[in-house]
Order: sequence, then structure tokens, then C-alpha cells
Amino acid sequence: EPSESMFHAKEILRTVIMIQAPHIIRDRKYHLRTYRQCMVGTEMVDWLMQYSALVLTRVQAVGMWQVLLEEGVIAHVCQEHPFKDKYLFYRFIDSRSDCGGSGGGGSG
Repeated sequence: EPSESMFHAKEILRTVIMIQAPHIIRDRKYHLRTYRQCMVGTEMVDWLMQYSALVLTRVQAVGMWQVLLEEGVIAHVCQEHPFKDKYLFYRFIDSRSDCGGSGGGGSG
């Protein structure tokens, strides 16, 4: 459960993404399953590098998203992965899970 300050940071971050890159957060299909309102790790890294002059490398962007994952702001859709710069699905944590015990949300 994120702290109050992390909760506010999450709301700001989600709002900025929705304004600047609304295509990033959307329903996605993978292996006949739909994952609602999620983001792809590689697109999250791309977006952060594009919109922040402070993020100079993909490794740095991954580290920033991983901190947000550890703080309970984002999560892998099935809670199976740390943050990776791959075709894996993540979402802001207040969204419900689509996983009924089976793996999913991208390969890897």
C-alpha cells in the first residue's frame, strides 16, 4: 500500500501520461486474455526518456519505474515480475487484477 505522498505522485503521474501519451494506458490482449488499463514496460521506458530530460539511459528509466513498483505505485498485472524493459504489462496499483492464477501479461 503506497504512502500518502506516493499516492499523490501516482495520481499526478497517471494524469500526465493520460494527457501526453493517452495511448500508453489501455486494454491489451495477450494469449486470448484481456488485461484492462495497463501499460507495456518498453513503452513506459520510452515515454519516461522522451518526457524527462533527467533520464538519460534506458537502465536509469527502468530503475525509476522499479522504485515506483517497490513503493506500491505500479505492479505487474499478475504480480510476477519486477519492472523490466520488455513486453510485459504493468498498471497503476489501484486497478484490479485480471489474473486468475495463470501467468500472463506478456512473455518472459
